[in-house]
Order: sequence, then structure tokens, then C-alpha cells
Amino acid sequence: MKSLLITLLSLGLAGCHYSSERKAKEACEKWRTQRAEMMITSFRDEQPAHPVDRAKELELALSEIDKEDLTAYRDAERFRAETKAFQIGFFADIVEEDQKGLEMIDHQVTARWCSADSAINQILGYENKKVVTYAWQNKQGAKGKGEVTKRYRY
Repeated sequence: MKSLLITLLSLGLAGCHYSSERKAKEACEKWRTQRAEMMITSFRDEQPAHPVDRAKELELALSEIDKEDLTAYRDAERFRAETKAFQIGFFADIVEEDQKGLEMIDHQVTARWCSADSAINQILGYENKKVVTYAWQNKQGAKGKGEVTKRYRY
């Protein structure tokens, strides 16, 4: 009984190896293409984990300009006014970019990929569960991560 168990175990282990790195890569690639890329609707740009208050940032920038010592400038007030106008325009552009980034678009996202690890003679097959379950979002903390789900030894 013991010898039968040892024989079956060694056959099972031998079946997990590929004859070459190329064969292992081909097997992983075949697995990868079974769920290659998926279309997922999400934000155009990556969204921060915590929303940014642009009005507060502008207020802080303008107060810093008011505090700045410009006594060395001949036209200090004109310089201050031009700097404030620039900052107001700059922040208006950032707010517009933020709004465009919130637009929902289709993204093509990879659910699976393969990576060689020659130190241990394996091709590792990674899968992102957030993509597979359509929970992926272009947002910090909502993209998921690749986890090793297949190992192709050679």
C-alpha cells in the first residue's frame, strides 16, 4: 500500500514539470488567453483615495501670496495681483481636469499575465480577482493586485 502511494505521488509530481522553459511559457500563455483582457467601465483617470479640496488649496495659495514680503519690488502690488491671477487660472484648470477625470469610460484591463522566475525554474501565472469579478476601478485601492494562481515548473 505504501509503495502504491509513493508511486502515485511521484507520478503526480513529475506531471507538474515541463520539459523546458519554452514549454512552460506556452502553457502559461494558453492559460492566460482563456481570460485575456476585459472591458470595464470606470473613471477616466485614477481617482485619489481621499478627494482633494481644490477650493481650500487655492485659498491657502492666495493667503501665502498675501503673506509674502515684496518690499524689495518696485511694483509689488502689480506683481502680487498677477501672481494671484495666475494661481486662480491654474486652479480653474485643475478643477476642469478633475471633472474630466471623473468621466466614465471603457478600459481594457488584463485579468491574467505570466512572469518568469528563473531562480526557481518556474513561470508564474498571475490573476487579478478584481478584474475577473468586474470590481476593478481606476481608483486607488480599487484596482486589486495580481496573485499567483498557477505555477509552471520546468
